[in-house]
Amino acid sequence: MKKRDFIKSGLLATGGLGLFGVPSLMSAAGARAGVLRQGGVAAERLQDNYTVPSWTLYRRALAAGQSEEAASVFLITREWPFNIVASVNGDPATRMGVTWYTNAGESGQYLEYVRGDAAGGFAGAIRVAAEETAVSDMCYNNSENIELNGIFDLYEKRSYVSHKTLLAGLAPDSLYTYRVGREGAFRTGSFRTAKAGTDAFEFIYIADTQAMKEEYFDVSARTVAAAGALTPGAAFLLCSGDLVESNRGVYPGESTYYTDNSEWEWEQWFERMQETWLRLPVVPVQGNHDTATYCNMFHHFNTDRSFNATFGAGGGATAMDGTVYSFVCGSALFMVINFEDYRKGEPYFAALEAWMEEQIRVHDGVKWRIVTYHKTVFTGSSSHQDDADGLAVRLRMAKVFERLGIDLAMQGHDHIYETIGAITARETEYSLVTGAVTERTYTTPVPRDGRNNTPNMTGWEGGTFDVTRGMLYFLNNSAGLKKYTPRSREEMDAGIAKHGITDYYDMFSRFGQTGDPTFSRVSISTGAIDISTYTVNAAGEATHFDTVRIVRSGDKITGLEAIRSGRGLQLRPEGDRLLRIETPDAVIDARLYAFSGVQVRSQRDALLNLRGIAAGIYLLQVRTASDVYVERVVVKP
Repeated sequence: MKKRDFIKSGLLATGGLGLFGVPSLMSAAGARAGVLRQGGVAAERLQDNYTVPSWTLYRRALAAGQSEEAASVFLITREWPFNIVASVNGDPATRMGVTWYTNAGESGQYLEYVRGDAAGGFAGAIRVAAEETAVSDMCYNNSENIELNGIFDLYEKRSYVSHKTLLAGLAPDSLYTYRVGREGAFRTGSFRTAKAGTDAFEFIYIADTQAMKEEYFDVSARTVAAAGALTPGAAFLLCSGDLVESNRGVYPGESTYYTDNSEWEWEQWFERMQETWLRLPVVPVQGNHDTATYCNMFHHFNTDRSFNATFGAGGGATAMDGTVYSFVCGSALFMVINFEDYRKGEPYFAALEAWMEEQIRVHDGVKWRIVTYHKTVFTGSSSHQDDADGLAVRLRMAKVFERLGIDLAMQGHDHIYETIGAITARETEYSLVTGAVTERTYTTPVPRDGRNNTPNMTGWEGGTFDVTRGMLYFLNNSAGLKKYTPRSREEMDAGIAKHGITDYYDMFSRFGQTGDPTFSRVSISTGAIDISTYTVNAAGEATHFDTVRIVRSGDKITGLEAIRSGRGLQLRPEGDRLLRIETPDAVIDARLYAFSGVQVRSQRDALLNLRGIAAGIYLLQVRTASDVYVERVVVKP
């Protein structure tokens, strides 16, 4: 089949973009008029008759000096769908959200799916009508998108339709094949639902694919392809934010910043990696570079939107819907958190905390608790360690993670490799858990050389991290070209007035800069979480960099700031459902927790009121000036 036939059938993603990065031979005004002249021959072309990605390829081919006939091979008629992706939306064993774009004005599109590989075609397929939303006047390109300079006007606008479908009632551990579009213009993809129960599974974890020009997209595309090849059975790919780059700039003649994404960058994110997205579901996390007035990211993915509806009152809603959500896969509860709305302050943080408590309550029997977000809570990056936003998030949420018994945080934002922990957090005091790391090796540290190539500043490699009494904060660098520099011990010590953490450097196990894009292959079973990270070279070859294991040596008691003996604590019933607390020192506060980790009572005196508490077994934490005590309390009917 010829290249033109692949394109016309909609089976070929819009690759080959890097060929056409030369100054324009045509004016953007001429293109909008619908008349292009090449070699003195007039060719009637109306851009609205073709998909936005293919029209861009066509224009760039002309700009590179190709003939009208040669350039026209890239044109795909307007009814064809593009930017296709399946997103985890609820239970990945039984549900899946699928999204695609078309040009503005396209309607009546739908999804059809069958169980299996569709070898027999789509006869008898289940049809799902798309939820269609007009996405109008999006900023298509900006000054950072240099491949489009001179080909399109700066800050050109494009309009689209976002099509979303939600497939429910699917069978676990099953292959499904789907096609989206309409008769005569379908594109086909597939996915496999997750297994039911707690069977082991794998997924791919990447961070910061952000790109604004061709060489950056080349790197991200190679990284994702290498990850997919090494992890063919992945349940999903999790990207912890900054999928694209551009969201700030100044319009010509204006002095105020805009917060628009470049829609061309989103287009490239999907089309350059479309082969992967047509077979692997995505778990997207909002990063600061994904923040945009027109909510581009929201329109491109179909994730669960219940957070704003349930917890968003009183200032607790996210600015972009669908950016706080959870799901359970195997023996792990994943909580996707948006920290980019941190400026909303306490109402927003309180909503996040209440939402997390609810997810843990509903999924109380799930062993592993994983949070993923973009803006780092702990980091050694020279770019962001002292940032006020990271400090605000840490001061408010690190202690919440501790109280709720979170095991692992998968971070983004800082473009370095770092394993931090196991860490405990008590108000503004952060501590490394003694003896929590075993089975790691030590080699001579590689000092920072000023070239962003410092793979191991601490000397530690590997390790098994026991998170029974703390949690691990992890970042696997970035999947793109952009890299940051790790800080030295001396620099961390010098910055304590801003970041507020003593002995920060000692919290790190392996810490450094790979110099290459990375991805992680994550395996989760009921016994352990294994994270193996790989670097990817210019040939697309993956090389193992580091592996860490996360375990629990005992049952994790959640909701407690410390786990200690109850020696010196006495509890005496008094009056009507009151409990007198006696300790050698005065009681500072007493907190009663359900075994799910949810706090059900808190007070600052030595007489605990149990009125209104449901019958059951609870954990009581009592804090004094010199100690913290933990004891079981049985509340009778």
